[in-house]
Amino acid sequence: MEYEKIKSIADEILLKLTPYIKKGEIAGSIRRQKADCRDIDIVILPKDDFMSLINIRNILGKFGKFLLNGEKIIRAENKEGLQLDVYITNEKNYEPTLLLKTGSKSHNIKLSSLALKKGMKMSWDGLILNNLIIREEREILEKVFGCWIEPRDRE
Repeated sequence: MEYEKIKSIADEILLKLTPYIKKGEIAGSIRRQKADCRDIDIVILPKDDFMSLINIRNILGKFGKFLLNGEKIIRAENKEGLQLDVYITNEKNYEPTLLLKTGSKSHNIKLSSLALKKGMKMSWDGLILNNLIIREEREILEKVFGCWIEPRDRE
């Protein structure tokens, strides 16, 4: 699907989720501003109350049929075959999840490989260096690559 159309759908979903989340961001190929996107990836940090999760699931259920309905990921598909993945995080793993779910796959491989060469390890919890875990996206990229890399340049 063309970028502008799928971005508009993703923005609408995120807007509907806003009352029930502390923060959320579109990830994947949409965040990387690819001309052609096949699915929607959204990373969210829900509010702490139980009703917020119920409301989030209700909103996503209106998008389409659930393919996965777990604690960390909800996957739904609409009638047109468009897949939506919503990643449910906590305060600690929000930014590492956003970084890894933004991708691209080859960028994540480079990130993990270079981190290992430098004596670090990239995980869903963040960049692990000795007994320190770096959790901020910008700091992770700067530590591994020496600079911030814009999502659109992560190939």
